[in-house]
Amino acid sequence: MSISNKAVKRKYEEEKREFKLEWEELYFFIQKNDKPFCVICQVTLSQFKVYWLVCK
Repeated sequence: MSISNKAVKRKYEEEKREFKLEWEELYFFIQKNDKPFCVICQVTLSQFKVYWLVCK
């Protein structure tokens, strides 16, 4: 038996990420049209990840 070294990529839709209410106070993001929206810089992001929520 041979084992494949290919990594299986997950699709974003399969990860079932959700907006967390504590992000509103911690990162000043709200959920708008099912996407994270920064109320300070008026930017809409594509994914619900804490990594992306930190305004740079």
